[in-house]
Amino acid sequence: KVTIVTALSGADERTRSLAAYKRAKQKLKKNTDKVEPQAKIIREVNIPEHITVKELANRMSEKSGDVIKSLMKMGMMATINESLDADTAELLVTEFGHKFVRENIEDVEKDLIASDQQAVKDKIRPPIVTIMGHVDHGKTSLLDYIRKSNVVSGESGGITQHIGAYQVNHDDKKITFIATPGPAAFTEMRARGANVTDIVILIVAADDGVMPQTREHLMILDILGVNQCLVALTKIDRVSPNRTKEVEQEIKTLFEDSERNGFAIYPVCAPDNVGIKEIRLALGECAKSKVSRNTDGYFRMAIDRVFSLKGIGLIVTGMVFSGAVNTTDKLILSSDGSTIRIREIRAQNNITDEAKIGDRCALNIVGRGISEHSIKRGDWLMDPNLFVPTRRVDVSLKVSKSETKSLKHWTPAHLHIGSDHMTARVAVLSGGNIAVGSRGLAQLILSKDIFVVHGDRFVLRDQSAQRTIGGGNIIDPRSAKRG
Repeated sequence: KVTIVTALSGADERTRSLAAYKRAKQKLKKNTDKVEPQAKIIREVNIPEHITVKELANRMSEKSGDVIKSLMKMGMMATINESLDADTAELLVTEFGHKFVRENIEDVEKDLIASDQQAVKDKIRPPIVTIMGHVDHGKTSLLDYIRKSNVVSGESGGITQHIGAYQVNHDDKKITFIATPGPAAFTEMRARGANVTDIVILIVAADDGVMPQTREHLMILDILGVNQCLVALTKIDRVSPNRTKEVEQEIKTLFEDSERNGFAIYPVCAPDNVGIKEIRLALGECAKSKVSRNTDGYFRMAIDRVFSLKGIGLIVTGMVFSGAVNTTDKLILSSDGSTIRIREIRAQNNITDEAKIGDRCALNIVGRGISEHSIKRGDWLMDPNLFVPTRRVDVSLKVSKSETKSLKHWTPAHLHIGSDHMTARVAVLSGGNIAVGSRGLAQLILSKDIFVVHGDRFVLRDQSAQRTIGGGNIIDPRSAKRG
């Protein structure tokens, strides 16, 4: 075909005709039709009670974007980190042409609910002593003299910033000490320290006397079921003997109001070594009866710190709530389900092959895509069998005696459990309210996924997070919607 442009340009190059283009296109289509489409691989997808969009897409070997599009067709706006219930996941698996299998969590629940933390086992650990008290009442200094070392110099301004764990040898028997922060901002740390303790040393300064936080500490111990308590009356060198007797009477009245018996008060002046021997002897009596804990259950560790060390890698620290772990085990990170491998374990500042229930330990971990930015306080490291998130839990809830009115249905609150903290609503399951000082059944509706088991203890604070309103223990960690 000759055009004016080609004629004037003088180009002799021959262009492809329209007929030739159509023939080539028909030939290509004919060859394509001969190629058989690849058969879709039908997969068997295990569906737990809750699963994220990303994890479901991985199990089906489908693109996360395609799964999100299907959810949008169902009228659900979701991201890859959105948690789906089992029924929704089942519909998606069916839509993509795969087979679904509901994960049977009965065996997991049986292990969790039937585990008796008080059962006598062959594995023995040293008793755990938690030191609690008002800010600047001398907790760290007392521990300093009990350990015969210098802990306070390592703190910020002499005020404990994190939970610290230390071991002391007494008559060839070990005692583990946990020092918890005193300021009100660290309520979850105090609750976490009390959650694994066997005996508490409550610190009261003779110059200040019983403080509001002292009352809150005793309230938390009552809520969490910690019965053994020693009282260290510190700074007696700063006051007169009459003032010391006045504070002793305040303490006795406080314990009588809390209906606690069998406590002992030890006047202490740590710099002059007054009363230290008596406290060590009392703790030695405690150490004679070694504490047994069930280490056969699934491993769980509540993470409270995460950081990186040059030449070592990523470190997480926390309290072991159940089971045991060694360097050959693989764990799951609760925040995103990542698989974690352990390089090294340190418990009570010693390198060891195993960390078990009651230990405060540091783990050097590695895993694909994890960093100190992807892990936060409140996350759990756990056995893969425990990776079952929930947003509704049935609880046995006791309302604090310090409250001025009963706890009403649908009260907003702050929940402290493990090392995690979140907002929640309290749905009272009977009667519409729980009276002051009474215990009742309730369901907590949570603002985010949590990982808990039967028997876990918790503390509730009011909507402003200024006071403790109650606490209790988990009855059903994966309860259904009620009412």
